[in-house]
Amino acid sequence: MSAQARLFETIPTAAEQADDDREHELDRTPRGVVRQALRRLVQARRDRGYASVTIDGDIRLWREDLARSSFSVLDWCAGSAVFSSEIRALLAEAGVPVHITAVELRACERGNIERWADEVLIGDQSLALERGPFDLVIGNPAFSLFIPMLPRLLEVCTAAIILHTTETLQRTEAGANLARALPPIRELGIPGSVRYRGAGTGADSRIYSVSAWVRNHRADSWPRELLPLLAASERGWVEPPGAERVVLPCWPTAPGWSP
Repeated sequence: MSAQARLFETIPTAAEQADDDREHELDRTPRGVVRQALRRLVQARRDRGYASVTIDGDIRLWREDLARSSFSVLDWCAGSAVFSSEIRALLAEAGVPVHITAVELRACERGNIERWADEVLIGDQSLALERGPFDLVIGNPAFSLFIPMLPRLLEVCTAAIILHTTETLQRTEAGANLARALPPIRELGIPGSVRYRGAGTGADSRIYSVSAWVRNHRADSWPRELLPLLAASERGWVEPPGAERVVLPCWPTAPGWSP
């Protein structure tokens, strides 16, 4: 067999790629959802050689001397690194240094992730627990991992911002137990359907939220509001994240990365 024939053998068909996506519970997160949720939940500022980061307006996660440290972020189940790119851009606008560690199961995503993360871990998601502590964990995890892993993540991360199905915390016994033990400080509902995969697969009929947690936070209930998403394009994507021709030219990439 020629080298060219062997090359084409390794390229999956659309059906094979769709099967692999489903097997890994792959969701290519819409950038508009991530951008609006992070900007609603995370505020950063720089003042006289110090920087601070707060969550939900008033809970301080970090205040440090800029000459000595950086805000540490874990992108859990990083996928194509949409969360990493958006948090790096948000903090860069405020002049806050950030160090991002990203963990992802699928090795084919490494090139995308390296554009935005300082450290990339390919393998089991529990690898992240060995690299803490972190100030913040972000991501769109496989939903089978979300409930069992969140308590463990909050042992090594001060706060979490996670995309999840809205029913996760409402309609299952495990989700209700999680919400009682670890209630979020705020839940941002995503209005309308969300498109996570290709145009031929249609939009997801489930309802999604982005919620924030803070370690040791306790409450009987939590506030919920809707993200102000208006265009369908903000709840889906045209080009898969990581394959976009232009993201935003002025965005900072991870140190040492070049196209």
